Amino acid sequence: MRQVYAPDSVGNELYIVGRIILDTSAFWYPLNPVMRYSGGAWDTLSYVQWGFIESIVVYHDTLIIGGNFNFIEDGSPCEGILYWANGAWHPFGNLEHQVRKLRVLDDTLYATGGFHNADGLPTMGIARRVGGQWVPVGTVQEPDVLMLDVIKYQGRLVAIGNGYINGLRGIFQFEGNQWSALGPGFVGGVSGGACLAVYQGDLYVGGQISIPEGNAGQEIMRWDGSSFHAVGTGLQWELGNLYSFSTCTDMKVHDGLLWVCGGFNYAGGVEAHGVATWNGTNWCGVHGDFTSSQNGYVSSMDFYGDTLFVACGDTADGQYVNNSAKFIGVSYVDTCGSPVGLSENNGHARPLVLLNSVAYSGQPLHLTVDGSVSSILLYSSEGRLVKASQVQGPGSIHLGVDALASGTYIVVGVDDSNIPVARLKALVLN
Repeated sequence: MRQVYAPDSVGNELYIVGRIILDTSAFWYPLNPVMRYSGGAWDTLSYVQWGFIESIVVYHDTLIIGGNFNFIEDGSPCEGILYWANGAWHPFGNLEHQVRKLRVLDDTLYATGGFHNADGLPTMGIARRVGGQWVPVGTVQEPDVLMLDVIKYQGRLVAIGNGYINGLRGIFQFEGNQWSALGPGFVGGVSGGACLAVYQGDLYVGGQISIPEGNAGQEIMRWDGSSFHAVGTGLQWELGNLYSFSTCTDMKVHDGLLWVCGGFNYAGGVEAHGVATWNGTNWCGVHGDFTSSQNGYVSSMDFYGDTLFVACGDTADGQYVNNSAKFIGVSYVDTCGSPVGLSENNGHARPLVLLNSVAYSGQPLHLTVDGSVSSILLYSSEGRLVKASQVQGPGSIHLGVDALASGTYIVVGVDDSNIPVARLKALVLN
C-alpha cells in the first residue's frame, strides 16, 4: 500500500492505492485497482496493469492517480498519470510513468517523481498542471534529482528528493525560477526525507534523519524559516538509541495536532508503535501496535471523518490485517510525554559548538558558547530535565556528567528568559 487518501471535497469516500493484485492468474500483466471505501463497503475503480500506483488526489472534482504504470486495463498505453471519468481511467499527459506524489497547492496540481520530461518539456522531477498540460517548475539544474514530495511554505515551494543542488542534498526551495538547497540540506549519507507538512507556522520534514550524522532532529525536523530544529527527541526504534533505524513516512494535520506515522516505537521518549501526535510542545503515543511483527510499520494514513485509516504491514495489534486497518478504539491518545520547552520560535537560534552524539564516559563535557547562552539544560530522552548549569559569559565551560545514568540526552542552550537560543545536540553517555 502506498497511500491512504480521503478527499475533503468528497467527504464520504476513502481510497487506498499501491500494488494491489486481485487477479493472481494474470502473471505477466497483473491488474492493480484503486480501492474505494464508502458506506462501510469496499469496491474497485477499474485497473492499471502492473506497476505501483504511488499517489492519488482529487483536483477540480476529478480523481487522478500517478505512479510507474504504463498500461490501462484494456491494454491502452499511458505514461504514469490518469484521470477517472465515465467509469474508466484515461491518460492525463506524459510524465514518463515515474510519478511519486500528487499535491494540490493553492488550487494548482503538482506532480513530483523521477521524470525528466513533462509533456515533452525538460524538468527536474516536478511539474504543475496549467491550461490542460504539464509545465516544468523551474529550469533543469540537476537532472538526476528524484523529487518525492512538495509543499508550499511562506509563499514558496519546498520539495524533498534524492539528489544534490550546488553540493547540498535532499531538501530544496524554489526562488524566482531556480531551485536551491534549503539550509544545509540533509547531512550524512544515510539521512533523507520522505514527507512534508506545515504546522503552527513551521515546516516539518519527516523521513529517515539521523542526529549522529549531524542533522538537527531524529527522523523529524522543524524549519522555522531560518534554521532546522529538533522536534523534542524525535522518533526512535529503541529508546535512547539514535543508531537504530526508524523512519517517519507520512504526516497529517488533524484536529489541531500534527499526526505522524512510520516505523518507530518511541516518539519523544513515550511508547508509540507506528503512530504518534505532536502538539508543538510534547509528543503523545496513539493506541495500537503496528511494529511488533517483522518489518512492521505504517506507510500512510488519513482520516475518513474522524476515523483514522492506515496502510501498514501485515498485522495491527497482533492480528492479520492484510496491509490496511482502521482505528476502532474510544480514544486515540495513549501516553504523553512532558513538555520539553522546545516550542519557542524566536528566530535567533545559534548552534552550540560540540560534537554530535559522541560517547562520553564520566569525563566533563567541554562546550563553547556565545554570549546569548545563560544556561545549559540537559533533557532525558523522555523529555525530563535532569541537569541545569549556569553559564558565566561566553567561552568554554565544563559540564559534569559523571553522575548521570547511561543513555541519550538532549543539550539545550537558553537565554535569560529561558528561551532556547542554541541548536539541540545529542549526547550519548556510556
